[in-house]
Amino acid sequence: MNLLPTPRVLERQSGSFLLPKQHPLASIQLVCSSSAPKHSEGYALTVSKSGIEIRFRKTAGLRAGVATLRQLLHEYGRRLPCLKIRDWPDFARRGVMLDVSRGRVPKLETLLDLVERLADFKINEFQLYTEHTFAYRNYKSVWKDWGALTATEIRTLDKRCRELGVDLVPNQNSFGHLRYFLEHPKLKKLAEVSAPYEGSTGDFLRFPSTLAPHNPGTIKFLRKLYDELLPNFSSRFFNVGCDETWDLGRGQSKKICERSGKGRVYVDFLKQIHREAAQRGRGIMFWGDIILHHPELIKELPRDVIALNWGYEANHPFAKEAATFAKSKIPFYVCPGTSTWMTLIGRHDNAFANLRHGAAAGRKHGAVGYLNTDWGDGGHPQPLAVSWP
Repeated sequence: MNLLPTPRVLERQSGSFLLPKQHPLASIQLVCSSSAPKHSEGYALTVSKSGIEIRFRKTAGLRAGVATLRQLLHEYGRRLPCLKIRDWPDFARRGVMLDVSRGRVPKLETLLDLVERLADFKINEFQLYTEHTFAYRNYKSVWKDWGALTATEIRTLDKRCRELGVDLVPNQNSFGHLRYFLEHPKLKKLAEVSAPYEGSTGDFLRFPSTLAPHNPGTIKFLRKLYDELLPNFSSRFFNVGCDETWDLGRGQSKKICERSGKGRVYVDFLKQIHREAAQRGRGIMFWGDIILHHPELIKELPRDVIALNWGYEANHPFAKEAATFAKSKIPFYVCPGTSTWMTLIGRHDNAFANLRHGAAAGRKHGAVGYLNTDWGDGGHPQPLAVSWP
């Protein structure tokens, strides 16, 4: 029996039930009951020789029970084995993030199909990692050669996600990883550095990709992005990115970073972004890699921010990092990955170990969410099918 995720309690019983071709729904009983697992997403699914019953407490539990039934029907067809299942999740937020900024921008039809499938796996959060591939009206020259998702497409996707119980979280990197915006003639002045520079290992060039946090035009630029992007999403969350700010302290902010420290400059700018998002009714998520280098500053973050603790190798120290966020009383996700990027067929042994270790650390230290990331580094060579469970 191939159920994803594996139920907490599954008891196989003798016999089977044949779902009738005519009026199959008449054989399915949906019961809101306190006998269901004591969890908002808990359910009890019974297949007996006389029919099917799903018990639940909340709508989310009903949705999860139906998702399991759909998986059973997909595997067994109309003749279902008799069984009893009781199940509820470890993490309140269970997400998938798809990179749409490195060469593959899916069509709306692909995304609609994807969220249908994810909902059957009880995924309740979906993000599209975006650097420059939303069709901003004033920046067509930035995205036109890459393809981009339009506001109309996002609204259509958001509507379907809501129907499926999936929260489509807006995602716009807002500090680093903005190379293609910063090549725009009107935006070059916002770059921390003005020219490519040699990377730390000396064998590659880094192009300007980080905003200068103290440039007066930086927040104005982000405000315009947010005002155009966010109204297309119903989610109350917003992933602002802010990871891998490699250029910080090398150019416009060099003196202030030398005086106050890069950690202080980073946190102060993150607080500015938080205020902008709050004014638009959103709580922010941000990638936690930079702040982990300055753990003494975590306590200064607003209590409603969510840190995204990411790492993609089998031996990533999730336990140590998750403990740091937990000690600081900051809500956080663990964010492992599919290990498929920069490959054609994926590194699945690494992926499974990475996913399991992230989950274990998240459960132990109280993560509020689990986000499985599917990146597209290196031109996004892997087909979507490689990242499926």
